[in-house]
Amino acid sequence: MNIGLIGLGNMGRAFYDLFLEEGHELFVGCPHEKDISTFQTRDNSSVVDRSEIIFIGVKPYMVEEVMAEIVPKVEGQIIVSMAAGVSLERLQKMAPTEKIIRILPNTPVAVGSGVVAYTPGYDMSDEEKAAFEELLKGAGEVVEVAEKDLDIVTALTGATPAFVAMVIEGFVDGACACGMKRDLAYKLAAKAVAGTSDLMTARGLHPGQLKDGVTSPAGATIEGVLMLESMGMRYAFAQSIIKTVEKGKSL
Repeated sequence: MNIGLIGLGNMGRAFYDLFLEEGHELFVGCPHEKDISTFQTRDNSSVVDRSEIIFIGVKPYMVEEVMAEIVPKVEGQIIVSMAAGVSLERLQKMAPTEKIIRILPNTPVAVGSGVVAYTPGYDMSDEEKAAFEELLKGAGEVVEVAEKDLDIVTALTGATPAFVAMVIEGFVDGACACGMKRDLAYKLAAKAVAGTSDLMTARGLHPGQLKDGVTSPAGATIEGVLMLESMGMRYAFAQSIIKTVEKGKSL
């Protein structure tokens, strides 16, 4: 497929690498020269001319400018916006006759372990949905959600890599304090977090089941659990999502 990418930041580059590996023809619009081997230009309208589907990966404040540039050239292609906080209503005002989809990916799509939530802005057929999900399946989990949930998705999947990274940092600091070398501690902590997530999803387990399976009576783990509970760990995590959602809605 001929795919256009406008904007080559972290998410744009992640999709670029994914689509390139899968053998698609890529056309990139970017204001700065990038270290890529495919077609690239500063003229976004020329990307539209060559593409069957166009992914917009610019900052939210730049979306209106980009849409104004490309819409006169669009002739039936699907426009996919990755911009957080830019609603379908706003996008449709910029391009009232076009097929628009909003997606919210997270950074693990770069290694095929991400989440891509999407909301169609038009009456998308089941066949079109299946084709779109097939196009993105290499990124990880692809799921359709109602637009009202997209701000929550932004927090729950987009922001949590930062929060989980902070958790891993804390684990590693503790391991270092107990005498372990930092490089080894990072490797082990990251593997433990990834493995726990894989086990939970593969077996459909509730997080509490995983915790109970590790906390033996009068054992070492329950001491750590009680320490975290005494410091309001779950409340802090819940607030991290709530505050992120509130900020996302205000953008």
